Amino acid sequence: MKEDSYIIDLYNECKNQTINYAQAEQLLYNVGREKRFELFIVLYDSTLKKDLITALRVFREAYCASDNIHMQIKNSQFPFDLKKFLRFVKAQGIDFLGLMNDEEKIYYNKLPNRFTIYRGINQKEYKSKELGISWSLSEEEAKNYVYFDKNNVEKGEGGLVNRFIYKIDVLTVFSVHGKSEIIYLS
Repeated sequence: MKEDSYIIDLYNECKNQTINYAQAEQLLYNVGREKRFELFIVLYDSTLKKDLITALRVFREAYCASDNIHMQIKNSQFPFDLKKFLRFVKAQGIDFLGLMNDEEKIYYNKLPNRFTIYRGINQKEYKSKELGISWSLSEEEAKNYVYFDKNNVEKGEGGLVNRFIYKIDVLTVFSVHGKSEIIYLS
C-alpha cells in the first residue's frame, strides 16, 4: 500500500530530526484517518520523543482525527502503548490541562467535583477488561460507540460501562466533532 511505504520512508527521513507541531500536523493529513495514528507512532518513535509537549499535541490531533486507533497501534511496526505513553508524559510534569483549547477548558471548568462517565465497549474490550481512554458524560453518546462501525468491531457481548470519578482524575478533555470526550485512565 502506498501509505505504508510513505510511513516507513517518513520514519527514515525524520529519524533524529526535529519537527514542530505545524510540520507534524501537515504530515498527519497526508494520510487517511485509518493511518493517522500509526503515523503519529512513527513520528513519536523517530523524533517527537525529544519534545513531549509537541508529542502530546500531535498525539491529540492524531487521536481525534483517526479511526480504529486500536487496530493502528496493533498494525504499527513500532511498539506503542497508549496508556503508558500518557502516564509517561504526565510523570514528566507535562500540564495536560494547560494544553487544552479554550472550548475544552470551559467544558472542564464546568465539570462538578464528582460525576459519572460512560464508555461504550465492544466484545473484545469487554473480555479484556482493559478499558480505553475516551469517556463521555452522556450515557446515550457512549452507547453510539458500543459497535462503532468505523472501528470494524465484532458484534456480540459488550455494552456500556461507567465509572464514578473525581474531576481531578480527568487527564484532559478532547473536543471531537463538536463533542467533548473525557480522557481518563482507568
